Amino acid sequence: MLTWSEVKTRARERLPNDSTRDGIQTYLDRLLEDAAGDLQAFIPRFRKGHQTLLPVDDFFEEGEASVGSLPEFNEIRRIYMVDTVNATDPKPCNRKLLERLPWSQNMRLTCNTMCPVASEEKGYYTIDPKDGRTITVAPKLDTNNALLVYWNGMKLNFNDPESTPFPPRAAQAMALYARTSILSDIEEAPTSEVDRTFELYKNLRALLVIENRE
Repeated sequence: MLTWSEVKTRARERLPNDSTRDGIQTYLDRLLEDAAGDLQAFIPRFRKGHQTLLPVDDFFEEGEASVGSLPEFNEIRRIYMVDTVNATDPKPCNRKLLERLPWSQNMRLTCNTMCPVASEEKGYYTIDPKDGRTITVAPKLDTNNALLVYWNGMKLNFNDPESTPFPPRAAQAMALYARTSILSDIEEAPTSEVDRTFELYKNLRALLVIENRE
């Protein structure tokens, strides 16, 4: 599968004029993310295998642990503590799988009284069941660390180095989705042209549904 940067590059290659047009580049990036959301809504496989990198700046220290807030992940698969130097392509030697503990163990993490103690070799996390988002991580993160979260669900925002579940054909579909909005909102093209382009998008989306059945 492609990184988000590769998805955007492939989509933009199909939009040579729009990709160089002044004043719409941020808008174009947003359209491609909107297209990614639309494809996920129709294709369950595209809602699986997301990853999000949470930098140390998103956390604060609490005793011997770090505390932060997770985005609204639907289903967490696993969490790693990674070296930020290699976070865009974290190899096994540069990451540590964290074990989830029940929230009742949260104070043990902040006081570092785990047995065995959280260390460079072993790490833990808890999530507050009240909001499902407050996460406590031990050992605490330092300036060389980040959390890499693998999860399933609807992902609406992407960072360039992140891996995505999208194949090359999905980038082609995203280009058509974006082109439809540009025709309608920027160029104010005739309705027939807008509808024709959107129909091409829907046909390609239907093909992706068939190709990615689980």
